[in-house]
Amino acid sequence: MSKSILLARVQGIFIFIIALAILFQQLFNSSSPMPAIILYGCITMVLLLFPTIKRSTLIISMIMLVLGHILFFYYHLDFDVWKSAVSINLGLISLFSFVPMLIMPISAGGYLYSIEMELKRLHSKPTSVFLLLSFLTFLLGSVVNLAIIRVLYPLFKKTSLSPERLGKAMYTGFISTNVWSPYFASVAIILHFMELPYTTLGPFILTLAIIHFVFGNIVVLFILKKDKNLELPEEMVLQFERMNDQRKNMIQLIIIMSGIFILLFILEKATGQKMTVLVSIMGLLGSMIWLLFLKEGMKLKEHLSTYIIFSLPKIANELSLFISAGFFGIVVMSTPVNLLINSFINTIAGKVSLIFLIGILILLPVSLAFIGVHQIVSVTLLATSISPETIGLSTLAYGVLLAAAWCHSSGASPFSPLNLTLGSVLNKSSFNVGIGSNYLFFIGTLLITISFVYFIR
Repeated sequence: MSKSILLARVQGIFIFIIALAILFQQLFNSSSPMPAIILYGCITMVLLLFPTIKRSTLIISMIMLVLGHILFFYYHLDFDVWKSAVSINLGLISLFSFVPMLIMPISAGGYLYSIEMELKRLHSKPTSVFLLLSFLTFLLGSVVNLAIIRVLYPLFKKTSLSPERLGKAMYTGFISTNVWSPYFASVAIILHFMELPYTTLGPFILTLAIIHFVFGNIVVLFILKKDKNLELPEEMVLQFERMNDQRKNMIQLIIIMSGIFILLFILEKATGQKMTVLVSIMGLLGSMIWLLFLKEGMKLKEHLSTYIIFSLPKIANELSLFISAGFFGIVVMSTPVNLLINSFINTIAGKVSLIFLIGILILLPVSLAFIGVHQIVSVTLLATSISPETIGLSTLAYGVLLAAAWCHSSGASPFSPLNLTLGSVLNKSSFNVGIGSNYLFFIGTLLITISFVYFIR
């Protein structure tokens, strides 16, 4: 066994054990502080992941950890603050570890093959292919995150769509789903800091996401209709008449995915449990139940082993970034720096109208993300430093604002995982596949978001 395989195996097993321990702690003893063994286990895990973390991510993570500790010691903060700062985002470890497990039944169930067969039928209808790719990215990406881009791209690159159009479709679908999905860290962090249940915030961010999706797939297509490769057919929606077995399989996938989200709504309302916990459980147990439904029980161990060894180590960058950013955010919140940020925002609020303030608060994380400051830092600071009522917004409206700010930051930044992944599969720069090619979508959805937040304020 090579050293790289051995390291991946150790990393994967360690992540899985830590994620499981955190999930059990949140599920059965959430009111108690995170046990020391889990805290130190997480620190060990991050150190173990260092060899496989991207250099840029490692530098950003180290800067946040070092600055956080400088502030911690300079202001003589209590050790309880340090423990709180380390543990604040640990729930995301379970989220990142277990949610992508749902890709196992999606792959094993033949759903990807059904998509491939549907593409062959739509080969001569480029707009329908565009819409299908965008819809599948929106639907499946809401659960399996960025992995869906690497899963769908090999299927769709065989079609008549140019790489630029493939990028636009995946960009539109993923940015839209980034706004609302409870499987995403963006929504999870906002639910946590704003102390909002998903059943309250969810309908609003889902509505905004659908508006984004419609804008990206219909309005932008009409703007670009002069492109000969994107001539609009008379019917822009996929028809399911005369369904064959492959189409039935695709509809089964849509029904199952919709059922999962409805079940999460019901469980949150019935149990009062945090959505991050429910989503993690759904990823862990839901994927196994789904595999059993597909009669893949005999291969369950094989699926799980492959996932732990080859998939879990790939989340090293996200784990490092979110743990370090959470640490930095909580330390800053516990120092006078927090008051300076609050005072600065309140000063601006007193000088501009509310609708302009909404735009400023969204563009602040976007601007920082564009130069490499991950939105988890800026959004965490905005969530913890500002009282929504003092700037004329309800907690709900402010939660929608922060979710949208995260979404737009991810779409604008050439350093975001989305644009880096798109750039990698399309063999183009992350700037060109991001805001460079999608500035119409970005500007339009930004204006929509500002208006939406102002309307529900």
